Amino acid sequence: MMASALWHGFADMGAVEKNGAFVVSRGEGAYIWDREGTRYLDATAGLWFTNVGHGRTEIADAVAAQLSKIAHFSNFGDFVPETTQVLAERLAAIAPV
Repeated sequence: MMASALWHGFADMGAVEKNGAFVVSRGEGAYIWDREGTRYLDATAGLWFTNVGHGRTEIADAVAAQLSKIAHFSNFGDFVPETTQVLAERLAAIAPV
């Protein structure tokens, strides 16, 4: 068991301190592996953001291309990042209402 400076959101930190964290080392498709090499189905899909699977190089390439232009900018007020505006238009065009 290794002590960690990481505060695990929504976790019983007493249990994490006592038993250690469940450390995920890698993912591929719908699966994740722990440090010992045991494979698990990623039934949580990263909770919200990996429903397309892990290790998707075409997505990593698209993200890298976007990050080389701008990482993020808020859309509060009248600000809008170009990519956010383009995506909103694409989604509006295919939305049923």
